[in-house]
Amino acid sequence: MDKPRAILLIGPVGVGKSPLGAMLEKRMGWAHFDFGHQLRLIARGEGAPGLTESDRKCVREILHAHSLFPDDKFPIVEKILRDFLDRNDHVPGVILNGLPRHIGQAKDISKLVEIQSVAVLDCPKEVSARRVEKRLAGLSADHAGRSDDRPEIVEHKFLLYTKRTAPLVDHYTEQGTNVLHIPIGNGTSESEIASAIIKAVR
Repeated sequence: MDKPRAILLIGPVGVGKSPLGAMLEKRMGWAHFDFGHQLRLIARGEGAPGLTESDRKCVREILHAHSLFPDDKFPIVEKILRDFLDRNDHVPGVILNGLPRHIGQAKDISKLVEIQSVAVLDCPKEVSARRVEKRLAGLSADHAGRSDDRPEIVEHKFLLYTKRTAPLVDHYTEQGTNVLHIPIGNGTSESEIASAIIKAVR
């Protein structure tokens, strides 16, 4: 069978990938795979019925450490994504948010989906921090009131993004994938970003 088509959203913490993914899902009819949301469900004992208790323990540990899945733990990631794809095999494509997060995952995930476009949400560190502050105050639709929005964790996540996730841009560019760069400021709306992505994909 053909692999599902996919759009990948890449951007640092607070940039608004989750509300953007939800908006794209509504406007395009594609399924939004929010990896972080899936992991938080699993940590609470929900979602991805094929996981073992050992798998769930690993998910909880990675969430607690605010780290990324290493390559040798990709079988857990694959179970989570395959479960989502099986439940959404009727849609035209998938919007990936939070996966892949590094080049090892990008290579592994290529057997599951065909990433045709990458939307890079370029956001300076100070803008990212201000957007998280708005999220903490409940002034955005992006995971309001999350417990992992403390400044030191946001700093850690931004550095992790710069070191591990940002290199994905060059990886997909070298592969000839359609890569779209979208500058994100304090006033950039999800609707504007979604329109730019849809235009580029079509």
